[in-house]
Amino acid sequence: MQEFDLIKKYFSQLTKKNKYALNLNDDIFFDKSKNLAVSIDTYVEGVHFVNFKKPGLVIKKILRSSISDLICKGVNPKYYFISGSGNKKTFSPPNLKKISNSLREEQNKFNISLCGGDTVYSSKLSFTVTTIGFSQKIVFRNNAKL
Repeated sequence: MQEFDLIKKYFSQLTKKNKYALNLNDDIFFDKSKNLAVSIDTYVEGVHFVNFKKPGLVIKKILRSSISDLICKGVNPKYYFISGSGNKKTFSPPNLKKISNSLREEQNKFNISLCGGDTVYSSKLSFTVTTIGFSQKIVFRNNAKL
């Protein structure tokens, strides 16, 4: 089942007609009354990135991909949360140092701040990033232009 079909069939009714959920098809949550925009993405090794041989580059790709959901809506990302699942090899001290350094570089480049997250040991490597920004308006998917 394709992503949008899955959302429509199983999850759209759970929004209870919440207009801020944007029918679960606009990549973000946007509460205009609070100027709040939120996006969440999950990245899995072998699906969203080939391998973890260069953890610093992988984490940069993940963070940039996540903040781009807000940026393409005209929202400046301000905060992010990152959660990761992996094993002792992927979360080794050298890899964690590379991840930390890359996140610091991206924070400086995009003027965003890490505000929390979670880590879990697992045989499958994945990361989930939630980004938060503020804006008085957004560009909706059906209004996007070249």
